[in-house]
Amino acid sequence: MQDHAVAAGSGDPNVQYAYEDGIAGNEAKYVRPASVIYPGPSARRVVYYNYPTSGVGAALSRLDNIAAAGSPTASQKGNKGS
Repeated sequence: MQDHAVAAGSGDPNVQYAYEDGIAGNEAKYVRPASVIYPGPSARRVVYYNYPTSGVGAALSRLDNIAAAGSPTASQKGNKGS
Protein backbone atom coordinates (compact mmCIF):
# COMPACT_ATOMS: atom_id res chain seq x y z
CA MET A 1 0.00 0.00 0.00
CA GLN A 2 1.30 3.43 -0.87
CA ASP A 3 1.77 5.81 2.04
CA HIS A 4 1.50 9.50 1.16
CA ALA A 5 2.35 10.73 4.66
CA VAL A 6 6.01 9.62 4.79
CA ALA A 7 8.91 8.82 2.48
CA ALA A 8 9.23 5.30 1.12
CA GLY A 9 11.20 2.94 3.31
CA SER A 10 12.98 -0.38 2.91
CA GLY A 11 9.93 -2.30 4.12
CA ASP A 12 7.60 -0.85 1.48
CA PRO A 13 6.57 -3.08 -1.43
CA ASN A 14 8.48 -2.55 -4.66
CA VAL A 15 8.95 -4.07 -8.09
CA GLN A 16 12.47 -5.27 -8.92
CA TYR A 17 13.88 -5.64 -12.43
CA ALA A 18 16.86 -7.78 -13.49
CA TYR A 19 18.69 -7.52 -16.81
CA GLU A 20 21.10 -9.70 -18.83
CA ASP A 21 24.00 -8.14 -20.66
CA GLY A 22 25.48 -9.96 -23.62
CA ILE A 23 29.02 -8.73 -23.35
CA ALA A 24 31.61 -10.42 -25.55
CA GLY A 25 35.15 -9.22 -25.05
CA ASN A 26 34.87 -5.46 -24.60
CA GLU A 27 31.78 -5.13 -26.81
CA ALA A 28 28.23 -5.03 -25.49
CA LYS A 29 25.97 -7.14 -27.71
CA TYR A 30 22.68 -6.47 -25.88
CA VAL A 31 21.00 -5.53 -22.63
CA ARG A 32 17.60 -7.14 -22.21
CA PRO A 33 15.11 -7.86 -19.42
CA ALA A 34 15.72 -11.14 -17.58
CA SER A 35 13.09 -11.09 -14.82
CA VAL A 36 10.66 -9.00 -12.81
CA ILE A 37 9.86 -9.57 -9.14
CA TYR A 38 6.43 -8.38 -8.02
CA PRO A 39 5.50 -7.87 -4.36
CA GLY A 40 2.57 -9.79 -2.97
CA PRO A 41 0.52 -10.00 0.21
CA SER A 42 2.11 -13.31 1.28
CA ALA A 43 4.89 -14.09 -1.23
CA ARG A 44 6.78 -12.39 -4.02
CA ARG A 45 6.10 -13.44 -7.62
CA VAL A 46 8.99 -13.86 -10.06
CA VAL A 47 8.39 -13.72 -13.80
CA TYR A 48 11.20 -14.71 -16.20
CA TYR A 49 11.76 -13.52 -19.76
CA ASN A 50 13.32 -16.39 -21.73
CA TYR A 51 15.20 -16.04 -25.00
CA PRO A 52 16.36 -18.63 -27.56
CA THR A 53 19.98 -19.75 -27.26
CA SER A 54 20.63 -20.12 -31.00
CA GLY A 55 19.36 -19.11 -34.41
CA VAL A 56 17.80 -15.90 -35.63
CA GLY A 57 15.76 -15.44 -32.43
CA ALA A 58 18.93 -15.42 -30.35
CA ALA A 59 20.68 -12.98 -32.70
CA LEU A 60 17.71 -10.58 -32.53
CA SER A 61 17.06 -11.08 -28.78
CA ARG A 62 13.54 -12.16 -29.72
CA LEU A 63 11.49 -13.21 -26.70
CA ASP A 64 10.85 -16.97 -26.68
CA ASN A 65 8.46 -17.16 -23.70
CA ILE A 66 7.52 -15.67 -20.36
CA ALA A 67 7.43 -18.03 -17.38
CA ALA A 68 6.52 -17.77 -13.72
CA ALA A 69 8.85 -19.10 -11.05
CA GLY A 70 8.33 -22.82 -10.51
CA SER A 71 7.17 -23.53 -14.06
CA PRO A 72 9.19 -26.04 -16.15
CA THR A 73 10.56 -23.33 -18.44
CA ALA A 74 11.68 -21.17 -15.53
CA SER A 75 13.34 -24.07 -13.69
CA GLN A 76 15.24 -25.09 -16.84
CA LYS A 77 16.62 -21.55 -17.12
CA GLY A 78 17.59 -21.42 -13.46
CA ASN A 79 17.08 -18.61 -10.98
CA LYS A 80 18.88 -15.96 -12.98
CA GLY A 81 18.16 -12.51 -11.71
CA SER A 82 16.65 -13.45 -8.36
